[in-house]
Amino acid sequence: IRPASFGLALSGFPTPPNVAGDAFTLSAFTVNVANTGVTGYDGTPRLLVSRMAGADSVGGTQSALGANMLTDASNNALSDTANNTFPTASGSPSTTSLALRYHDVGYLNFSAGAVSDAGYTAVDQPAGQAWDCVAGSGSNTLNSGLYGCEVWSFAGGDIGRFRPDHFEVTSSVTPACAVGNFTYMDQDALGLALTLSARSSAGSIPSRYTAGYPVLASLDFKAVSGTTTLLDLTSRVSQPIMPTAKWTAGQFSFSDTYRFDARNVATPVIDGPYDDFHLHLGVTDATDGVKITKVNGSGVTATTLVDSASTKLRFGRLWFGNAFGSQLQDLVMPYEAQYWNGLAFVTNVLDSCTALTNNNVALGNRQGAVTSANLPLSNISLGTFASGRGSLRVAKPGVSGSVDVLLNLGAGSNCSAPAFSGGTAAGLAFLGGKWCGSGFTKDPVARATFGIYGTSAKKGVLYLREMY
Repeated sequence: IRPASFGLALSGFPTPPNVAGDAFTLSAFTVNVANTGVTGYDGTPRLLVSRMAGADSVGGTQSALGANMLTDASNNALSDTANNTFPTASGSPSTTSLALRYHDVGYLNFSAGAVSDAGYTAVDQPAGQAWDCVAGSGSNTLNSGLYGCEVWSFAGGDIGRFRPDHFEVTSSVTPACAVGNFTYMDQDALGLALTLSARSSAGSIPSRYTAGYPVLASLDFKAVSGTTTLLDLTSRVSQPIMPTAKWTAGQFSFSDTYRFDARNVATPVIDGPYDDFHLHLGVTDATDGVKITKVNGSGVTATTLVDSASTKLRFGRLWFGNAFGSQLQDLVMPYEAQYWNGLAFVTNVLDSCTALTNNNVALGNRQGAVTSANLPLSNISLGTFASGRGSLRVAKPGVSGSVDVLLNLGAGSNCSAPAFSGGTAAGLAFLGGKWCGSGFTKDPVARATFGIYGTSAKKGVLYLREMY
């Protein structure tokens, strides 16, 4: 009927990868197909990927191979129908070979029928009907007097172990204010992303490099400040909480928008500035010695510690100044974005991003002849904001009096008792100040006063005439 079976032999196969920098890891190996005791076989065996399996460890649960994890020597994907046909066997006994690459980790298993020839007996079957053998079977045991039609291999067992060839890292830190490369503490806009990938020599990600694989590299992952002495700030990064560093399907990966807490912790802190905040990743592979060899697309040499690009973190507040002058002229009220420099609050000249609109302004506590009729919200207009400084213009009411002006940051409260009208929240609660009380949770309020000119010293000379 047919040859009894195929025997498999491996050549060029890597030894177990227990030496750092093993050059054979995930490289090509050859499957030789030979029928024993049959002369002149000239069939064309095929490798059926669906009949192969992989496992994390010796004796571990076997499962189907991931997509593109088995390829030919040129890294072309192998399937049951593509790139899987051996050259026609020749010789006595006949031998043929197919070069392969396995791009996952762990162990590869050539299950029964992984190498097969379904066409050898077809020449004797009219119209493709299996009359004298069992279709789809490679059994050598009689079944109702018939053997299986296909020639199968019966080699089994776990082959390997395969380990990663190298690791690759991509990382980024995206500040809330790109032009100044900084983010305010408590601002939910700090973009952090990192992906560490195990890779085959051809760049594939081995999906079995995860829990269950016996020799995973250990990861040391932190959000830090500093270069020589690292200050671990991971616990203060939230919204969401920073992920635990662990391998999942060949990667440790995350990408999200985070918040660095100052006000939103059990014991609020005013600190900083941190001018070198970044992600720090350590990778240790004591068993296999696999190294990071590519960072953000660039090749590196024997790297185990990787730092992302850095950014600045600032504890900020928005200061708002009073103004006074004639009732016949508009008043300009200054405001500043400030940050704590370790000793005092200073102007944040890097800030050209903080945005307020007329809709964020509320008015209240009108005094004297100032009323909502002669000084409505429409009298308010905001100027440009750059290098940490901006201004608000209050159009003249034509009468003497004052009005309190509130910048509604959304911090939740202010230091003035009167009610304010208007002013939708600007979403800038992270710039709240300690203008009263104990916390940096107050919206700034300033007063515009019309019809006064200050002290005599500030008045200066109004008119001077000298006669000789």
